[in-house]
Amino acid sequence: MTPTLETKACVACARSKRKCGKQVPSCDRCSARRVDCAYPASRPTCWVVSGFLETSTTTHKNSPGGAPPSPRYSITLTDLQTAWFLTPETWVVTPVHTSDFIDMFLPPAAPFLQRSIKHVQVSLTNWATKGSSALIHAQLYTTTFPRPIQDAYTTLSTYLTRTPQTDSLVQRIMASRLDQLAEDTPPTTLLAHIARVHALLVYLTLGLFSPSPALRSLTAHHLPLLTSWSAAMLATAADAAAAGTLLPAAPACPATALWHAWILAETVRRTWMLAASVRAIYFMMTDGGLRCAGGLMFTTRSGVWDAASAWEWMGVCAAGDVGFMEAGQTQRLLWERRPEEVDCFGRFMLEATYGAESMVKWGVKIEELDDIH
Repeated sequence: MTPTLETKACVACARSKRKCGKQVPSCDRCSARRVDCAYPASRPTCWVVSGFLETSTTTHKNSPGGAPPSPRYSITLTDLQTAWFLTPETWVVTPVHTSDFIDMFLPPAAPFLQRSIKHVQVSLTNWATKGSSALIHAQLYTTTFPRPIQDAYTTLSTYLTRTPQTDSLVQRIMASRLDQLAEDTPPTTLLAHIARVHALLVYLTLGLFSPSPALRSLTAHHLPLLTSWSAAMLATAADAAAAGTLLPAAPACPATALWHAWILAETVRRTWMLAASVRAIYFMMTDGGLRCAGGLMFTTRSGVWDAASAWEWMGVCAAGDVGFMEAGQTQRLLWERRPEEVDCFGRFMLEATYGAESMVKWGVKIEELDDIH
């Protein structure tokens, strides 16, 4: 079975029972009629690449009584070039209709906003203290650790251990690092783009939601960079996927290459959406405005992001639906999946989109929403 991410007819064509050309971002029929063109989320149910899983019929000689058949994996370069997470439509930013979740921004919205801020802050804290988080994968910076994210890491670590006596000094360090980041030479690789946005997210998350008015003002001055840098990162990733340069030309281990490519692609999508969330939260707190930049397709199934190896990741992907879907289509998770089947980032996006009441109806206890890990 080859990996496919079927593009279905757009909603308007399907409703009219007319043939759809499936062009993106708008099919020819919708363009001619000047109507909005939206596609239903693609739903890979069981992703298995050609030659992906073969089952050995032999038993292990040293296993008592013989072992059960052992899985053996193989991947071709064609599989790498047609991976479900690298196809062109998966990089398209799609609108998220604010009518679905505007109620939770009405007064009193403070608990939701405070919880959203805490989600972002905890994700960064987990990276600083545990080496990984729902935003930064443990494998992302293992071989290359660009200087901007090194500086952000040390600044974040210093911030987390600050005292009342050192708080002013830490703020000065952060302001200096942020100014330096803004003046850096533009990145030339995808990982450098990702590192630059991650570093900016660290500084803005610490500054925009700080109790210090001076620090909030300083960091807000750099907020427009988050929009432009996130867009540049996404465009670079989409171009790399289209050109086939997101993957090594001749990987020594195709399985590991595919896993690392997914880590890069998924990181770009999560980073873009988290950056959009930070902007939305800040503007909601400062001027009450609801500004939704849209959403991307991302992986929601529990266990995919946290897989410790390429083989574990491939096994999870092969076992069933990876929950790879558009942010605006995630509502169906509330009736198709149990909370434990959706990973941490997916649950954050669900609450950010549909609110705490929907999460409680889904089966998440309200104290679990407040007790963020």
